[in-house]
Amino acid sequence: LDVNDGGPDGFYGDFLTSNDQNIFFDGVTQFYGKEVWKSNGTSSGTTILKDVYTGYEDGTGNNLQHAFVNNVLYFTAGNNSTGIELWKSDGTNVGTTLVKNIYPGSYSSDILFLTSIDNILYFSARQEFVEDKNFLWKSDGTSDGTQLIKDVNLRGTNLGGKNKIFKLNNLVLFIGFSSQNGWELWKTEGTNESTSLFFDLNYSCSSNPTDFVQLNTNEILFTANSQLYKSNGSISGTNLVYRIPNGGIIDTYDYSKFIKLDNIILYKAFTQENNQELWKSDGTTAGTSLVKDIYPGVGVGLNENFGSDYAILNGVIYFTADNGTNGYELWRSDGTTL
Repeated sequence: LDVNDGGPDGFYGDFLTSNDQNIFFDGVTQFYGKEVWKSNGTSSGTTILKDVYTGYEDGTGNNLQHAFVNNVLYFTAGNNSTGIELWKSDGTNVGTTLVKNIYPGSYSSDILFLTSIDNILYFSARQEFVEDKNFLWKSDGTSDGTQLIKDVNLRGTNLGGKNKIFKLNNLVLFIGFSSQNGWELWKTEGTNESTSLFFDLNYSCSSNPTDFVQLNTNEILFTANSQLYKSNGSISGTNLVYRIPNGGIIDTYDYSKFIKLDNIILYKAFTQENNQELWKSDGTTAGTSLVKDIYPGVGVGLNENFGSDYAILNGVIYFTADNGTNGYELWRSDGTTL
C-alpha cells in the first residue's frame, strides 16, 4: 500500500496496532504530514482517519501513545490550537474527535501510559507545567468523564520495562512517587480517596518497581530493588521471590522485560559469574533459576534487545543470543536448558 503516492516513505513503523475491524498506523504524506491512518488490508480501504493538524504539519509525534477501550482507539495527537492531547476514534472520520484539552491552550498535556482497565482508560498527564511531574488520570471517553484521580507523580516511571499501570484483582496498581517514599507501588480504585501507597518495598530509597506480568489469575510478578517479587494484591501476599546471589540484578533500564511462556516467565538477569543471561521463574524460590549460560563465563549472552525482539510459537520462544563462537544468531527455548 503506497500511502505517500509516488513520494518518499509513507510509513516509518513508529505506530502500528489493530482491533477486529482495522489496522491503524502513522502515515506520512506531503499533503497531510504525519497522521493516524486506517486500513482493512486493501488499497481502497486505506485512508487517513482525520487530518488533526490541518495541512502538511504533523498531527502525531514520535511517541504516539495508544490503547483500545471497547474497540475504540484512544491515541495522542494535536495541532497548534490544543497541543498534543487525548483523542479517540471509532474508525471513521466523523468519529475521530478530541476527548479533552487537558492542558488548556496550545500546551501539550504530555500523556503517557494509556491503559485500558474495566472499560476505563487510565493514564498520566499534566494540566499545568510542573517540571518532571505527570499525575494519574482516567477517562470514560467523554470530556466531563476525563478527570484527574490524584496528584501523585508518575512522570519518572518512563524507564525500561512495560506495564506502568496494571490491574490485580480489584485494584489498579501503578508506580508513583512521593517525597517521603520515593518511587514505589501505589494502588487506586479510580477515586482520589482510594488512591494511596500500596507497599514501600525499600524504606531507605526508591524500590523502582516495574515489569508487571500476570503469573496466574490472582498473582503478578514484578521487579523491585532489581530483584523478583510477586503480589496477590494484599500486603501479606507481596513478597520477594528470589534474590540473585552475589549482587546479581534484574536489569530494568533498557528494553528488557518479562516474557510469559506457559506457566513461567523468562527474563534477563546479570550475575558476576555469568553476566547477562536467560533466567526463568514460576513464582517460587525453588522454581527460579538460570536457564543457561549461553555465553560461557562472563561473556554477554543476551543483549539489551531481549524482551523486545522475540517470537513465541507452540510453547517455544525464539530470540537472538551470542554464545561467543557464532555471534548473535537465532536461538530457541522451551524454558528448560537450551
